[in-house]
Amino acid sequence: MRLLLLLALSPPGDGPPIAVPDLFAHVEFLADDALEGRRSGTRGADRAARYVESRFRALGLEPAGEGGGWFQEFEVPLETSAGNSSSLALKPPGGPVAPLAGRLQPLPLSASAEADGEVVFAGYGITDSESGHDDFAGLDAKDRVVLVLRFAPAMQAREDPHAPVRGADLRDKVLNARQHGAAGLLLLNGWSPAAPPDDAFDPFRGAESDGGIPALQVSNEAALAIASAAGFDLRAAQAAIDAERKPRSAPLPGVRVALKADVIRRKGKARNVLGLLRGTDPSAGGVVVGAHYDHLGMGGRDSIDPKAAGEIHNGADDNASGTAALLEIARSLASRGTRPTRSLLFAAFSGEEEGLLGSKRLVEETPAGVGPFAAMLNLDMVGRSRGGQVDVGGVGTSPRWKPAIDAAGADLGLQARLSESARTSFGGSDHESFYGKGIPVLFFFTGAHEDYHKPSDDASKVNAADAARIATLCARVAWTIASSAEPVPFSKTEDPKPVSGGGMRAWLGTVPDYGASDKGVRLSGTSAGSPAEKAGLAAGDVVKRIGEVKVENVHDLTFALGKYRPGEEVEVDFDRGGEARTIKITLGRRGGGW
Repeated sequence: MRLLLLLALSPPGDGPPIAVPDLFAHVEFLADDALEGRRSGTRGADRAARYVESRFRALGLEPAGEGGGWFQEFEVPLETSAGNSSSLALKPPGGPVAPLAGRLQPLPLSASAEADGEVVFAGYGITDSESGHDDFAGLDAKDRVVLVLRFAPAMQAREDPHAPVRGADLRDKVLNARQHGAAGLLLLNGWSPAAPPDDAFDPFRGAESDGGIPALQVSNEAALAIASAAGFDLRAAQAAIDAERKPRSAPLPGVRVALKADVIRRKGKARNVLGLLRGTDPSAGGVVVGAHYDHLGMGGRDSIDPKAAGEIHNGADDNASGTAALLEIARSLASRGTRPTRSLLFAAFSGEEEGLLGSKRLVEETPAGVGPFAAMLNLDMVGRSRGGQVDVGGVGTSPRWKPAIDAAGADLGLQARLSESARTSFGGSDHESFYGKGIPVLFFFTGAHEDYHKPSDDASKVNAADAARIATLCARVAWTIASSAEPVPFSKTEDPKPVSGGGMRAWLGTVPDYGASDKGVRLSGTSAGSPAEKAGLAAGDVVKRIGEVKVENVHDLTFALGKYRPGEEVEVDFDRGGEARTIKITLGRRGGGW
């Protein structure tokens, strides 16, 4: 294996080769435990940014960040945590407020707020049009505090009681209660075999957005005290729901509670690192070669292994490999001895794992002197090639791409699997921010694997030799596009069907702008041929409501689409340039996505 690290691959012309040992050394540094998983806004990510800056500086690139520096800063959400002042008390009619015995903790997605209201039991808190199960049917939850069970009916009968169930996700429960007008929510584990031992609470994992209402997780002891105050047998109700697969929701007469959820949400500063190789004709438009250097830190909600909370997720493939390739591409092209016609901007992004925040920032605020972007090439997870295989997406976004790829890869021995679409069935990456602005893109990717978003994604598993060949291919294509002022025409492509999700899921076809802060979901575009495109939704529109569901963030959008079936017609409220509009859209059928 070490013999492979002695290889070096040379792009055409007089530039130095892509050096396998150097590429692997970058991966080792970035994926070391000392960087603590490079979560955006943390000291580990800052060390990674400084490392990239030092390499750009050594290559003689020009700083292209803010104020003549190397960095472009933006805000990212940091860890959500529980405050110290959450509380829950019974309010008997005419009597003194009585704090409840038993443990409590705010849910990570709770609003930091207070609520006061009568209590209703809403079973598992699920409304699922596909199965017909509706715990809120006939129940008046408006301005009330809903008491709901965790999980879903009869999960003990399932082969895997922890596998996802429609509506069983904690976020779905909170949003569904909010949708039915609830003032607050109380969640208990209950007595299902799926419940955690010792009545444990759901831990805080990473950054969570505000679900809109205060929500507490309470111990079974506290929940029993609330229900028994109304003479309601909570444990028997759960057993009946599980046995009959039918709701047993009911008001709890005379029971009123006051609750307070104290949730701390902090924001930090993240940085893109930008280095410029200035071309001879900057007005011809810049070519961006990019990769994100951030990862998951200590895991959090995006970890594929929820039991690994608190363990360092080193992200050697995702995306130390792409960042290492970017650094070697920059070294090779900056050392060619000649300047390209178009400027080349080498961009190491942060905030990708939080929703492409860094690349959104770059496309919204183009550095001075780069000119309008003509094209973007993105490297994300290029370290696990099997037999020289690499997926190259976005080939259909410009007729310039395929001839350039064919010429650049002729002698590399790579098995390049070309895809027309700019979007993958696996997940998003930073090139999508550029594609949404009408910029041709390429996406280099060697595929998912068993270590994706797990602590086991370590440097020892990276195939540095093939990553160097992929970097050589990317370098050659980037130089081809940058070496002349010939136009790079843009084409919109059809999106692939996502890997996940059920075939009955409704599809709208909107592409959210994750970096926007509107109350609602601002769109960066729509998928080609989608219901949203056909109905006239466009980039810049801010979706406010879908059907009967108020939309304040992407989670609301996902929840709203889960309430409807393909073929249903819904009204969509949105803002365009400050003007409120409403259109009717017939939802499509798709195995996931928006």
